[in-house]
Amino acid sequence: MKSLAELDIQQLLQHQLLQHQLLQHHEEQSESNHEHISINPKNDSNTLDENQHPIKSVSLHFGTFIDHGSLSLLVSEQKIIKTWPTQNWTLLFIDQTERFAIFEADDSWLMSILDLQTGIWHEDTQGHMIYFSDDGNAIIDNFHSIIHPFPVAA
Repeated sequence: MKSLAELDIQQLLQHQLLQHQLLQHHEEQSESNHEHISINPKNDSNTLDENQHPIKSVSLHFGTFIDHGSLSLLVSEQKIIKTWPTQNWTLLFIDQTERFAIFEADDSWLMSILDLQTGIWHEDTQGHMIYFSDDGNAIIDNFHSIIHPFPVAA
């Protein structure tokens, strides 16, 4: 796992800004050409770092959530607010309230949920506290008694 000093936060944020600018350019082109392009409303960007680890960043109203290999970060105004070790976990999505980050284990069907407001990580080791709904369109979160629907692409 990389230390915080080895992570180039500035580069990650610049990459996210570039992705956002490219997204805006595509939206402008599609409006002028009357084409429809399906775009995630949260402006998610997915890339690989120099070691081929996935980087997923999500723009939130209070900062940027970056999932970088085995470390997730909350960044605001180019400053690291909080970090969480997320080795062996893959970010599924940030819920619509921008409060919860939902992860799935890399080696099983178990899930965990990260409360971005409190910083509390709930790992469901038994499989009954966080799970996919029967229709597969949401995550049932019995830790918080909430249903988190998957984000819908615009």
